[in-house]
Amino acid sequence: MKQFLAYGWEAEWDVRSVVEKGLIFDERTVFEGVKKILPGQYMVSRNYGEIQTKKYWDMQYPDKFTKEIRTEEEIVEGVRQRLLDAVRVRLRADVPVGIYLSGGIDSSAIAGMVVHLVNEEGAKLGDSSSQDLSRIQCFTVQFDKDSGMDESDVAQRTAEFLGVKFNPVHVTEEILAERFEKAVWYSEAFMSDVNGAGKLAMAEVAHNGGFKVVITGEGSDEHLAGYSFFQNDALLEKDPSWTPADYNETKFEEAKDKAGTNHVAGVKWSLPPTLPSTTRTLNNTSVAGHLGGMIPLSIASWVLEKYGATDWQTLFADSLDGEVRHAIAKRWHPLHSAEYIWTKTAFQISLLRYLGDNIDMAHQIESRPAFLDHNLTEYVNGLPPSLKMKYKYDSGTFTEKYILREAVKPFVTEEIYKRKKQMYAAPMRYGVDGPMHRKLKELVTKENVEALGFMDWEKTQGVVDKAIVDGDPFAFRAAVSAAQWVILSKRFGVKKATAENAK
Repeated sequence: MKQFLAYGWEAEWDVRSVVEKGLIFDERTVFEGVKKILPGQYMVSRNYGEIQTKKYWDMQYPDKFTKEIRTEEEIVEGVRQRLLDAVRVRLRADVPVGIYLSGGIDSSAIAGMVVHLVNEEGAKLGDSSSQDLSRIQCFTVQFDKDSGMDESDVAQRTAEFLGVKFNPVHVTEEILAERFEKAVWYSEAFMSDVNGAGKLAMAEVAHNGGFKVVITGEGSDEHLAGYSFFQNDALLEKDPSWTPADYNETKFEEAKDKAGTNHVAGVKWSLPPTLPSTTRTLNNTSVAGHLGGMIPLSIASWVLEKYGATDWQTLFADSLDGEVRHAIAKRWHPLHSAEYIWTKTAFQISLLRYLGDNIDMAHQIESRPAFLDHNLTEYVNGLPPSLKMKYKYDSGTFTEKYILREAVKPFVTEEIYKRKKQMYAAPMRYGVDGPMHRKLKELVTKENVEALGFMDWEKTQGVVDKAIVDGDPFAFRAAVSAAQWVILSKRFGVKKATAENAK
């Protein structure tokens, strides 16, 4: 959006979009008159006439009552070969190609497959035809060891197992605080976390090392059910397409009552109530409820008076086209519906921007997420949901991304194969009067918050100290969110929103 500033555009808040969270799920942005092209769409302008957007692709899932006739072994091989093809294609470049490596199975599988393709098939890695595995370089965010969020030790063991060069990027609290504002400005996106600043620091190190392209692991959790908050929807209904060998009707009903931890990045919250009509439209799925927690916001009273109490979940359900609403209500398994909802909302507006290509391109690096290869995506979207998130009836536990684990087992360590998902998130606990505390106090002030116009200072004041001094994770997310609004306000020079100038 910042490109419009060069043409004399003056940014104004789209307060209705802010309060309705339209910036998450429809074509609106945070600014009045600025729209985005939605996923799977393109824009057409002929002879300076009316601008039109048209859909060229969308995610599809099979009818939940259609029996799967392939064996599990065939499906595993199908995932393996398509992921290998996706990685193989993304090795092509006339510049150096690196890998972003975390302690999770997604990026570890990518790294393992790169090694396999270079070592076994003689594939060329970017502009290098050398088969010296030490020339394959992986970059890893390394938070402080006592933060509870650091995965660098696991990533290092993976790198050593593969024989590739390991480049840990130590991201301290000071580095996060220094790059926090830049991450918001470059991405123009929101996520109530400072992990975008860590990603920015890693991209800077990769750029300084001479890399122009990196292969990344984004998209696996969305398409292969990697998030714990998918558990509710995975067990909402049986999977008629695939009956597990250990299926037990009684235990299935018991599992439905226990499913769903409602944890996101280590924070547990209660989901907001949903209107019965909206619940029916979304087939009782709960993932849409998590979207509200992405951008916690204390709204000013005049906004509520002007626009009323907005049920944004209903607005989101109404934003879906008729075919998708019918598929969610009647055709798709709830897990597939949840994957669709999350991918078209949180994934595209935050993960692919605040943690994705927008951040990497700030240091002239092209991100290549192999899991977003359309051939792979279409294949895994057609798989039985119970093979993505597998429930073990004997132990009462879930194995997320089960089919992926089996597909990539030859390329990863036993530790990675068995490891539970840990979402990439920055630490949420920081010392009093430390760099992060000072940064948030500098941004979240009475003057800055009131200058926004749409946020209630009375409800916002004290949130920074509650976050840092009391160590409250909810307060920390609220403080980060408030700071992000302030950053955009200052960087774009946005005038204060009032009841008179808001549309």
